[in-house]
Amino acid sequence: MISPSPAAKVHREFNENKKAIRESWFGEDGQPITTGDTYVTILRDFDEAGNVICEQYLDANDQPIANSKGCAEIRREFNENKKAIR
Repeated sequence: MISPSPAAKVHREFNENKKAIRESWFGEDGQPITTGDTYVTILRDFDEAGNVICEQYLDANDQPIANSKGCAEIRREFNENKKAIR
């Protein structure tokens, strides 16, 4: 796996609110590639207000992998003012 070139393709899946819930990067040959970080795919979960409450980073086999900051998953909580509290 290599870092994406300008020719790399991004495949995105969206939820009913048009928020990207899955993003995966592929090279010109159709094979998964990293994003310049360690992961190939990022998954996102959103709360009812549209805040990202969970991000998961996956390798080419859809297995969890730590990103460059050492996290395979980041969870957040928001208050009623949409401010992250965790």
